[in-house]
Amino acid sequence: MKILIVGGNAAGCAAAAKAKRLNPKADVILFEQSPFISTGTCELPYVISNEIDSWKKIVFFDEISFKNEKGVDVFINTKVLEILPAKKKIKTLNLNDNSISLWNYDKLIIAVGSKSKRIFNENYKNLFYLKNVQDLIEVKDFLNKYHCKQAVIFGGGYIGLELAEALKKISLSVCVVEREKYPLPSCEIETSNLILSDLIKNEITFIGDAKNISIKSENDFIKEINIDKTFSIKADIVFCSIGFEPNVEIAKKAGIKLGKTGAIEVDGRMKTSFNDIYAAGDCVETTEFISKTKIYLPLASIAREQGYIAAANATGKNEIFDPQIKNVTVKIFNRYCGAVGLSSKELYKLGYNFSSAKAVAYQIIKVMPDRRKIFGKILYEKISRKILGANFYGGPEIAGYCDIIASLIYSNQKIDALVKINFNYTPPLSPFANILTIIGKKTSSEK
Repeated sequence: MKILIVGGNAAGCAAAAKAKRLNPKADVILFEQSPFISTGTCELPYVISNEIDSWKKIVFFDEISFKNEKGVDVFINTKVLEILPAKKKIKTLNLNDNSISLWNYDKLIIAVGSKSKRIFNENYKNLFYLKNVQDLIEVKDFLNKYHCKQAVIFGGGYIGLELAEALKKISLSVCVVEREKYPLPSCEIETSNLILSDLIKNEITFIGDAKNISIKSENDFIKEINIDKTFSIKADIVFCSIGFEPNVEIAKKAGIKLGKTGAIEVDGRMKTSFNDIYAAGDCVETTEFISKTKIYLPLASIAREQGYIAAANATGKNEIFDPQIKNVTVKIFNRYCGAVGLSSKELYKLGYNFSSAKAVAYQIIKVMPDRRKIFGKILYEKISRKILGANFYGGPEIAGYCDIIASLIYSNQKIDALVKINFNYTPPLSPFANILTIIGKKTSSEK
């Protein structure tokens, strides 16, 4: 059996390793367009801030070590030009010597990931899209070559906020420009307000409601950005971090069906509209657990699991990738924001009749010296009282709160369960009254 995998990051490498492990006799070959495979993506801002001191530390395998450890042949700098489903072949271009080759396959797994959304057509020399290790190297080289003082970031979402902190840590002045009124607009309004307050405390300039943007350039360098004829910002280095979209061009060209989200449509077995072609990772859409609707959820943890499932089924197994509960956390200076399940905006759009309860409480008992306040808001369906989502803002403990809520959503629990759980208590680690209990009690009068 010959199994070809297109794309060498989280989903692709997971699929390749799993396929070879399940069928050691299979000829498993992985193709990657860039010079790198098996790289970290979420870690990119931490290399810019020097908290991770070398980009080489987030390249976990190269083509040689992956072959030696996993038994998979890897071709880097190789672009897959075309998938020919009727012939069960792919056409590749070697970017080193421009040679073109045809490869037969029995099973094919598409794991080409996502790409940065763009708002500028021009190729300015000081404009960057932080998506992969190659982008990171270019950013680091630019920062080393030029004496940058002012950075402008378009996009106040997860990547934009992490990047803002990273650049601030290396002594740049930072301005974040966001089309919506508040940072992290996918979150609850209360959470976004708390984030805005912390950005201001950490001397990050935030410009929201930015609609009309014009640029003054000189010698292909962005020099000044004008926003809504109100703000004028000097810029030494500029980042576009407005989100990602699925890489679907090669699938679309092959006639593979795309879903409503614009990503590749797959079934629970990660199979595409062609029997012997599977897809996984940031190029596919995912079923959301609560609403059972299709969503686009480009997360490395999900991509890896999808890669495993695709590989298992490509080798003859019958495994299912279940609907997913969104569960994401982002660090913002010394605080963390966590979002799990569906947001108010999503629930309104889906037509849910829901309510919410919120609280501010200490993360440990009030008399302890390291106490600090945290914010929590939980959304639940009015009639069934089932938990639908939550936001938390505080210290590292909020990841645990998100996981608890995700577990309760998965088991279809009502918000009333929060007052019945005996949460851990010890003064240096946890509060006498857990914030989840406090929120649960606030809804008891509605029963």
